Amino acid sequence: MHSFHFLQSLTVILVNFLVLLPILTLAAPPVNPQRATTLDKIDKSIHMQPYTWEQINDEEWVRSQMLRKPKPGKCIFYTTSLSQAAQEWVKPGPDKHVCINGFSETIWELWPAIFYVDAQEDWNPFRDIMNVPLAVRRNTKEYVKTPMRMYFKLMSKVLASECSREAAVMTLDLDDIPTDGIWAEAERPELMGSTKPDAVSMIWVFDPKELRVQLMWNRIDGWKSGFSETGKRRRKSVRRWSNDDSQSVSTLLRRRQRTRWS
Repeated sequence: MHSFHFLQSLTVILVNFLVLLPILTLAAPPVNPQRATTLDKIDKSIHMQPYTWEQINDEEWVRSQMLRKPKPGKCIFYTTSLSQAAQEWVKPGPDKHVCINGFSETIWELWPAIFYVDAQEDWNPFRDIMNVPLAVRRNTKEYVKTPMRMYFKLMSKVLASECSREAAVMTLDLDDIPTDGIWAEAERPELMGSTKPDAVSMIWVFDPKELRVQLMWNRIDGWKSGFSETGKRRRKSVRRWSNDDSQSVSTLLRRRQRTRWS
């Protein structure tokens, strides 16, 4: 009789364990990935279990994986569809006046290379997170529901929380700044809501094509003239610079950095 009750109890325990096992697995903290700074340096012989969204949905874990903190006054963000443009903008070049003398830190430089890889390979622990068909990525309503988009939104929020002094956002049209997307949903609120001593106190907005730049917001006065609380402009009065006069932008930002933060 005792043996029967013992076996019965053991069976109940085993069944409960098997029921809870998937939950416990999902909740287990992720194994830290490789910290190679470029794709070619990743050791592709290492097999890693794929992360789940439940595992990596943790601001502190994402923060702990940063290669370094962004330099003060250098954070640059971008609105919808400008991811590639932002990556190109921060590369050195004669036409990158604003970048060279001002903002030069995007989300794409501050984590190990593997954090951005969508390769469906055993060495990539992000393969399930990034496994989103191209058709879904192009469909905004569907894409926002995916772990991939939520993951990049989380990274963006963490980056914004680490920025200090000043920041900038790149957008194609200063007269029609998007009010949706990761910039509006996560980055801008995080920048403005920060209470740390060296929190971002000024946010600039600029157009990389026409080299237009304007102060959008500061911590003392709030939204600058012409901008609404959604970040959209209320009127078209942004100063324009021609390509010949683009050094004016460079001079403006260089002088601002030198006088305020030297």
